[in-house]
Amino acid sequence: MNRFQNLFIAILLMIAIQSTLNAKTIFYDDFEKDLSNWKILGGNVTIVEDDTEKGNHVLDFNGANQSIVAKNDEFRDLKDYVIEVKARAVEQLQWTEVVILFRVQGDNSKYYQAYTNVHIPDTNTVFNNGAAFTNFNTVNGVPVKIGQWFNKKVRIEGDKIKVFIDDILYIDEKRSDLDKGTFGSRSATVHVQYDNWHVYDLSGPSQNPRAVKKENKLAVTWGGIKL
Repeated sequence: MNRFQNLFIAILLMIAIQSTLNAKTIFYDDFEKDLSNWKILGGNVTIVEDDTEKGNHVLDFNGANQSIVAKNDEFRDLKDYVIEVKARAVEQLQWTEVVILFRVQGDNSKYYQAYTNVHIPDTNTVFNNGAAFTNFNTVNGVPVKIGQWFNKKVRIEGDKIKVFIDDILYIDEKRSDLDKGTFGSRSATVHVQYDNWHVYDLSGPSQNPRAVKKENKLAVTWGGIKL
């Protein structure tokens, strides 16, 4: 490897490090207390004990037409941010959609959504304009099964939308229909669960990594997380 290749790699590493340092944690919920961080817009949304980890609690969607968004109205002006959440489809009902809403606007009638259909035998992940039901991209062959926890991440920066499953990039699109908005989740007739929901503001000032104390969970330093 020559010195020009080494220089190129060094520059890429510097860009990645700077991107991480510039991200600021603005929201975190491990669902160990209550749902006071959220507006419940409909459906049977509760906190239950995680049947895969004793003592841990998770957000549970179990039924039809469930919907939540962040309670803090200041988030409606968010533009560039990263959502990362642990999720799973608990069982096969009519649908098995694990959904992240972002850039939710107005009366929640305008939004983007990144949803993962956990199917047997094939799982896909989809990015679309949820209000208009217009699919922008669908990728099949996502290695996630019913009952399996996985990490889902959506990065929204300008007109760039990226969706990751377990740190693997599946969706990489450009859309400019909606330029800001809050975040949340929705479902049809499903049984899905979420845990460790955190959001990073990519447009805010940098800060030093800090530990977030979680009820009945280990302290975790989020500053070094991959964005």
